[in-house]
Amino acid sequence: MTQSNAEGKRFMKILSWTLSAFLLATPATVAAETMPLPETDFEGEWADPGADSSGMKVRYSSDLETMRVEGQSEGASGGMLRNMRNGEMTIWSDQMGDQALQGQIDDMGLMEGEDTGETKTVNGETCTIWEVQGSQTCLTDDYIPMEVEHQQGHAVLRNLQRTSQDESHFSPPEGLTVVPMPDAMKKMMEQAGEEAPF
Repeated sequence: MTQSNAEGKRFMKILSWTLSAFLLATPATVAAETMPLPETDFEGEWADPGADSSGMKVRYSSDLETMRVEGQSEGASGGMLRNMRNGEMTIWSDQMGDQALQGQIDDMGLMEGEDTGETKTVNGETCTIWEVQGSQTCLTDDYIPMEVEHQQGHAVLRNLQRTSQDESHFSPPEGLTVVPMPDAMKKMMEQAGEEAPF
């Protein structure tokens, strides 16, 4: 594995718990239905509810059906783009040099789950709990994920703003060369939810 691939893997492990709501793509075992994608553009911070830090910056474009998450952890900074429908992902880190890794990740597109019908309030937003393979994700009426709880951790969406997102946010940072994601990295991404270091 090259140094850039190793750093990319390390950074993705750091990011993985903050992306839990978006990475849990394994089909549910009972009463499964396709989970709806968010219907509106939004931004906020995805964070451990017990932490004082602002967490990871999240942006979503409903037209592009793409999520952008970026932030800093353990001295590394970087981010990820994920097409929520087809599973294409692009990742970058300041420790990966001038490259961004891009690949189609199996089973990382549309998710399946079970709408429990139960509701709760998270940071002022009413949301409905979905069961996703032993985990819970809470979606608003316009299907924004406000909270996820699973055996590796717990995260919530803070400072939600439903605001139009410019398309420029959904490309890798300028100056990076996009290269194919190695197969080993793809496998790691598929397992990211299970390997979350939270």
